[in-house]
Amino acid sequence: MSFNLPTETIELPSKGLLYPEGHPLSEGTIEIKYMTAKEEDILTNQNYISDGTVLDKLLKSLIVTKFNYGDLIVGDKNAIMIASRILGYGAEYKFKYNGAEETVDLSKINNKELDESLFTKGKNEFTFDLPASDNTITFKFLTQIHEICFYGQGGYSWPVVYDMPLWLRKFTYAKIKDHYDKQSEIMNKKTSNPNKTDIIGKDGKINIPTSMQKASKK
Repeated sequence: MSFNLPTETIELPSKGLLYPEGHPLSEGTIEIKYMTAKEEDILTNQNYISDGTVLDKLLKSLIVTKFNYGDLIVGDKNAIMIASRILGYGAEYKFKYNGAEETVDLSKINNKELDESLFTKGKNEFTFDLPASDNTITFKFLTQIHEICFYGQGGYSWPVVYDMPLWLRKFTYAKIKDHYDKQSEIMNKKTSNPNKTDIIGKDGKINIPTSMQKASKK
C-alpha cells in the first residue's frame, strides 16, 4: 500500500533566475514533502552527523522536484532547510546566545532580494569592478560542486566533480570540510593560548617572558 504524502511548494530566494532555461528550478519554486519517521532517523543518524552529510541527506529525502542536487545554489539550499524545519517542528526556534534564552520566528525571515540588473537571466554569473586595480572580475554563487572545486585548491575540476557518484561527492565534500574545521580549531587554540605573552604590551613597554626573567636572576 502506498500513501500520497502532503507536500508544499517553496519559493526560492534566487527566484530561479540563476538556473538555465528549462532547469526544473528555473521557475523559482521547489516542491518538498513533510517530514516522516524516515527523516527523523536521518537527523539522528550518528554516521551522517559525524561525516557532515546529515543536512544534505535530509534535504535530498524531502525534495520532491527532480533535478541534480549538486546544481542547488547555497542560498536556495538554506531556504529549503528553514522551510523544512518550519514544516516539521514549527516556526518558533529557541536557542541560547551569550547565556540568554532567545526565540526567533523563522516564518518572519525574509529573503534578500536579488538585483536583477546585475546578471543575465539563466546565468549564475555576476561582474564586479575591483576598486584598487580597476579590473572587472566575474563570479558565481556557490553550489556544492563549486565549493569542492574551490576549497579543493585545484585538486578537482568541474567535470570531475559533476560526474562523481553522489555518495562520493558527499564524502569528498565532508572530508574537505573536516580538514578546514580542524585547521580552524588549531588556529583558534593558538590565538586563545592563555600562556601567550605579547612582546610589546598595550602600553608600549617590552614584556620579558617569565622564562627569561628566571634565567637572568641565576
